[in-house]
Order: sequence, then C-alpha cells, then structure tokens
Amino acid sequence: DVLSNGRMVHEQLKVWRDQYVDTTKWLKTVSGKQHDLALVQSVYDAIIARTDLWQLVGRSTATVEQWTLMAVQQVNIQSIGDLLEKWIGASSVLEDHLPDGDPVLAEWKENMQKWLEIMNVIQVVFAPYFQVRHWKSLYSHLNLEYDSGYGYTLADVVALGLLQHRDVLASVVASAQNEFELQLTLEKLQSFWEQKQLQFVDHHPKKLHFADTVLKRNGSSPNASSHLPSAAVEPTDASKTSKSKSELLIIAGIGDLIETLEEHTVLLQRMLQSQYILDLKSHAKRWISLLQHLRELLEMWSTCQNNWMYLSEILFDCAATHHLGLMDEAEHFQVLHVKLMQLMLSMKEDAHVMSLLGG
Repeated sequence: DVLSNGRMVHEQLKVWRDQYVDTTKWLKTVSGKQHDLALVQSVYDAIIARTDLWQLVGRSTATVEQWTLMAVQQVNIQSIGDLLEKWIGASSVLEDHLPDGDPVLAEWKENMQKWLEIMNVIQVVFAPYFQVRHWKSLYSHLNLEYDSGYGYTLADVVALGLLQHRDVLASVVASAQNEFELQLTLEKLQSFWEQKQLQFVDHHPKKLHFADTVLKRNGSSPNASSHLPSAAVEPTDASKTSKSKSELLIIAGIGDLIETLEEHTVLLQRMLQSQYILDLKSHAKRWISLLQHLRELLEMWSTCQNNWMYLSEILFDCAATHHLGLMDEAEHFQVLHVKLMQLMLSMKEDAHVMSLLGG
C-alpha cells in the first residue's frame, strides 16, 4: 500500500543520501570543492514529510471510522476534539516541507478541520443535560422520527447535518440547559432539607425552688414538704440524671427555619411557572407540599414550646404554685414534663428536620 511503499522509499533514499555524502567527501579531497548537499537534503526532507503525511492520513482515517461506529453514550467529544487539533497542528508543520498547495495535505487538513467544526457544533448534544426527550425534540424539529430503542452512533448524529440547522439545535439546547438548571436547583433544595438538622439547647426556668430552699425560706419543718407539689421534693431515682426535673430541651432557631421554608416554597412556586419545568413538575409540587407541612408543624411546635416554657416558670416555682393553689396542676405538669423530656431526647437522636414528617 501507499504507506508501505513510502516507508520503503524513505529507507532506500536514506541509504543513497548517506552514500552520496560519503562520496562528496572524497570529491572534496580530490577537487578541493565542497559539494552542495541542499538539494539532496531537501528531497530527503520532502520524502520524510510525504511519508509522515500518509501515515497521518492512514491513522486518522482509521480512527475517524472507529469514531463513527461509537454509540452516542460512549463518545468523548473532548478527547476527539483534542486529537483533531493535534492533527491539524501537525499539518501546519508538514506544510514547510511539502510543495505549496499540496493537494493531499490540503484535502486531509480540510477534512480534519471540517470534523473539528462538526464536533464543536454537536458537542452540546453529548452534555449531561441533553436527555432522551431532547433527542426526540431535535429529531422532531428536523422532521425525523427518533427511535429510543435504536442504538444511535456518532455517524447518525453527523448525518443529521446540524451544521445546516444550528438555529434548531440552539433552540433545543437552550431548553435542555434551562431544564437542567431547574433540576440542579431542585436537587440542591432537596439535599439541603434532607441534611438539615434541628438544633437543641437546654432551657432553664428562671425560678428553680427545690424543697429545702422553700422550707428554709418559710421556716417550716421538714414535714411541711408534704404540702408541696412533687416538683419541689427530692427527685426520684428515675429523674436523677445530669438534668434536673425542671430543665427542658428545646428546639432553637425555629424562626430561621420557618423563614427558610417560606423562601424555598416561593422558589418552588416560581419554578412551577417556568415553561421548562416539564418532567420536574410533579417533583416540585411534592416538595412544596412537604415544606408547607413542615412549616405548619414547626409553627405549632413553636407555639407549644413557648407556652411550655412560660408555664414552667410558674409551675416549677414551688412558692408560686403553693400560693396560687396550683399544687395538683404542678404535679400533673411535672408528669407531662418528664414525658416531653423523653420525647425531646428521642428527637435529638435523629435530629434531621425531615424526621418531623415521619421520613
């Protein structure tokens, strides 16, 4: 073939050139004149350049054929583009050693530049945001039918002639990019709430009066403790923990959470107004419902928590409960308080905000 013949000529010429150089050394000795080897060297360089050119033509042709057979999912546009630019750069080097307007070099370089232009145009259809629905839309705009069960190759994409339909491609790509931006926004929002955790802090009522304090202040006998609510007597074994009975674990920053929920709900509602929401519409609606439900729960929890902290200031004040005749209520409040404390400790073990929704 051409490449084999070129290599044979190259090797033979190298032998002849070396023999000629040796011969000129003897001629210089005899005649005293230095022979000009430029012509021989230029011919030699031209043969090398020609051989390199045909090697590039052969290698690139085979490689391009392999590309065209690749499934769309396997095409690496970046790698293809880099190799095409490398070949085009090599053609510029060969131009210095070949005749001006060499037809073989000109045709090969033009072919590689055309392929690079095609790759630059169609690279957008290989982006991660270009989904099956966008392929269908592209084919539809070109009055063609897209078969999702067919294994499309790079040759099929090139055959679409997208160089002549750049406006159609730009329209479909714009839709794909906008849809992808909405998808990323929704995924970011979902990830935020799935990872968001509640912050728990200890709340200490301002007035903590235990039995001995009350007895000393009132000058009562130890037996007087029997008239005090159980909240004021010595804690039982079950409540002997690092926290006193009157301490309360509360959720901090509920207001900030509700504000963020409102912002994200508005964001999702705006997304629903976009013409690009399409397949994400049901997912966005689901998250609007989740965030609204979560907001309602936090608002109710905030009201309950504030009321509980207010009541604890009164019902954990032994003197106040005794004075107001709320001893029975204080005792009942303490029982409920222990249960609430257990609930809060359980919530703290799984502090994810979404756990409030049972998931």
